[in-house]
Amino acid sequence: MRNENVTGFRFALVESDEMPIPEQISLYRKLELPIAALVSSAGKSVHAVVRVDADDAREYRNRVTFLYDFLAAHGVKVDTQNRNESRLSRMPGVTRNSHFQQLLGVNLGRKSWADWMDFAEGVSDELPGLEDLEDLAADPPALPEELIEGVLRQGHKMLISGSSKAGKSFLLMELCIAIAEGLPWLGFPCRKGRVLYVNLEIDRASCVNRFVKIYNAMGIKQRHMKDIVIWNLRGHAVPLDKLVPKLVRRVRHQHLDAIVIDPIYKVITGDENSASDMAAFCNQFDRICNETGCSTIYCHHHSKGAQGAKRAMDRASGSGVFARDPDAQLDMIELELSDEVRNMIAERGATAWRLECSLREFENFTPVNFWFEYPIHRLDLNTSLKEMPAQGSAEAGRLKNRFHKTSECAAEEFRTAFQIQNMDGTGVSVKDMAAHLGLAERTIRNRIERMKGEFVLEKGIIREAKKTP
Repeated sequence: MRNENVTGFRFALVESDEMPIPEQISLYRKLELPIAALVSSAGKSVHAVVRVDADDAREYRNRVTFLYDFLAAHGVKVDTQNRNESRLSRMPGVTRNSHFQQLLGVNLGRKSWADWMDFAEGVSDELPGLEDLEDLAADPPALPEELIEGVLRQGHKMLISGSSKAGKSFLLMELCIAIAEGLPWLGFPCRKGRVLYVNLEIDRASCVNRFVKIYNAMGIKQRHMKDIVIWNLRGHAVPLDKLVPKLVRRVRHQHLDAIVIDPIYKVITGDENSASDMAAFCNQFDRICNETGCSTIYCHHHSKGAQGAKRAMDRASGSGVFARDPDAQLDMIELELSDEVRNMIAERGATAWRLECSLREFENFTPVNFWFEYPIHRLDLNTSLKEMPAQGSAEAGRLKNRFHKTSECAAEEFRTAFQIQNMDGTGVSVKDMAAHLGLAERTIRNRIERMKGEFVLEKGIIREAKKTP
């Protein structure tokens, strides 16, 4: 009989000559094969006639390939010469070499191929089994240790989102140092550990020098710098699903506690605005956590436009999956500053930021205000930023209006004071102007700068700027 003579594709033959017959039968039953008939061959094997219920030859071959691969994966050494659809089986009730070919059973296991596939996929999906809560509650599993106190547990995921100019990479490097040295990060105590920093964006020399600058600016000794491992991948980045197996293989014996990936736009796969694509992308972070036991920390950028009117968890660019997926989502947003606070930081070149959160394992913390003074972030210890609104918020708009009105009043006050003190036309010293207005000399200099060329400052003397005819 030839394959082209076959008109129905309902059954396939499974046979193994390399296992004892009792073991064959035991495995067929254990694996719940949908067996229409089980026949002894009067030799080394039994023949299992298995339902495959295929519609055509192509589907038949695909199903037989799956069946044979499944059996091989579960310890059944199948005779692969039986895979073609015209293969014949032994007939029960016939003597072969003085041995009787016997019918051992009919309609064993699952009732159909579709029914058996439910079983096969359940066995092969590698998902955890079902558990009884009562049994678990009697001896509950211990919670993982906190890597960042009140924020992130060991083996969990954390996303930091923010706009450009926020210094996200510097903040992540500071976190690496805090973990390696066992120090607080933005006021949150960190458990000492070993951390991998995956650098995807800046060149190798810049990365190393940034770490050194941050150490020096923080004013701490480099006791445990060896516990920061760097993987420089600029120019070598691949999509995350391709990178993860390589990463897992490299860190297997590194005894790490955390893995920092900076930034993720370099390795993102799929459409950033597609929930399904981003769910698949974020699953790779779960894989890192599950296969390494490390906390996985990564950063992402804000979407375009003003962010102050949005909730912290809605500011990250792309699908909302980014905010919902991590166990800890932290967001940085720049603050709108009042005239008084602007004057205070004029000489420092600092920008002001607020860190907000959405936490799964812990109660959300009170927003943390801080300054970014290159190359590090410093907590706002004197609470000067407490009342400052986020840029783009309605409060920020009102503050800008107040600032504009205040600036106009201050400018008019400055002009009047200048006219009073400049009776001889030789100019007014910064010191005298400050004394007259009861302000600091730094504030006088700031006002001159903001008045857009009305006045010039030369060697400490204020003069009216020459007007162009």
